[in-house]
Amino acid sequence: MDGLCNYVNKPWLDFTGRNLEQELGKGWLENIHPEDLQQSISAFSFASGNQSEIRFEFRILSALGIYRWVLVHGVPRFNTEGVYLGYIGSGVDITERIEKEKIIETLSLRNKTLLQTASDGIHIIDLQGNIIETNHSFCKMLGYNSEEILKLNVADFDIKWSREELLLLIQNLFKHPPSSRQKTGARMEQSWMWSSIASV
Repeated sequence: MDGLCNYVNKPWLDFTGRNLEQELGKGWLENIHPEDLQQSISAFSFASGNQSEIRFEFRILSALGIYRWVLVHGVPRFNTEGVYLGYIGSGVDITERIEKEKIIETLSLRNKTLLQTASDGIHIIDLQGNIIETNHSFCKMLGYNSEEILKLNVADFDIKWSREELLLLIQNLFKHPPSSRQKTGARMEQSWMWSSIASV
C-alpha cells in the first residue's frame, strides 16, 4: 500500500489549516513532525501489508502553527467481493493526555528521588497493608534488606495493634486523608521504636 490519501473531512482540514488538495495523495504526510514521520510510515506500511487494524500516535503541525499529538485509528476496507481497498481512518487530538502523562512521569521521578534520598524511613502500602515501596532509611531502621521488606505486611513488624486493627486503621486513613496515628514497629533484632503512619 502506498499510503495515498483520497479524502479528508472538513474538521481535519480545519485542524491542520490546509486545503483538500494539499492533503490528497501523500500530502497528508507533509505536516507530520520529522521525528515521527518514518515511524508513522513504517507503522502504516506494516498494517497495510497485513491488512490489519492500526492505531498509532504522532505529532502533526496544526493550523495554530504548533505541533499537536494525534491518535490515528485506521480500519481496512474491503468491497463486497472481499478485495482490499485501503483504509478508512480517524484522528483524535490527544495533546492534553500526552502532556498530563509527561507531568505524571516527571512527578513520579521526582517523588522517587525524594523517597530514596530522604533520611526519614518511608514506606508505601496498599489497602491490605502490604509494603509496595520503601526507601533505604526504612530498611535500615527495621534491619531488613529491600527484597525482604517488600515481602512484608505492616502487621509483621507492628507490635501495638492486631492485624485486624491495623487493617481497619489503614482503610480509615485511605478514606479520610490527611490523618496520622502513632504506632510501634519491631526491628529484626527485636528492638522497637515509635513511628507514625499517615495517608498522603
